[in-house]
Amino acid sequence: DTTSLFARDVLPRLLALDLPHAPSQHARTLLSGWDGTMAEDAPQPLLFNAWMQEFARLLAAGDGAAPWWHLAGAALSPTGAALCGGPERCTTLLRQALQSATARLAAAYGPDPAAWRWATAHQAVFAHPLLRHVPLLERWAVLRVPVGGDASTLLRANPGRDFEAVHGAGYRAVYDLAEPDRSRFIVAPGQSGHILLAASRNLAAPWRHGALLT
Repeated sequence: DTTSLFARDVLPRLLALDLPHAPSQHARTLLSGWDGTMAEDAPQPLLFNAWMQEFARLLAAGDGAAPWWHLAGAALSPTGAALCGGPERCTTLLRQALQSATARLAAAYGPDPAAWRWATAHQAVFAHPLLRHVPLLERWAVLRVPVGGDASTLLRANPGRDFEAVHGAGYRAVYDLAEPDRSRFIVAPGQSGHILLAASRNLAAPWRHGALLT
């Protein structure tokens, strides 16, 4: 499930902001009507996460004291305005954060927000701890898998500063306690730890799409 209830909760407040900055207005139009699904092939998840990340950075003054998704969520809760210094200050920071986020994304992914895609930036990285640093072996030692979800979805894929998915479940299982043989599993990126074998990454695609094996 890649639906963010956090995004759904705060979007009405974000969409109601008075935004004098033209790129910010374009961004708001893009978010209008979005249902909060952190889908791989959509621009809204990238825009929303960048906005909340910049908002939290302004709140924390760059000290990194708490994960940015926790800080942004707390400040935007019904009783969280004190974290900004008051409701008006929250509004000011949200405007500044969106302006900063749109400029940052435009520099990285082009000037048209409608062409941005969450999967372009949000990828789970499976990397061999040693061989990833060996020249010529990196192409086999590092695998990047585009994924949906974020820090606020059931499909956990916490984005870091550059939106790379830095935390999530590599192993997933559904256990049938009545009939254990019916239990289903998957582990990413593959069945083997030998990077030169196809089996080292043969489960990445089904894992990406939420499939399970018996």
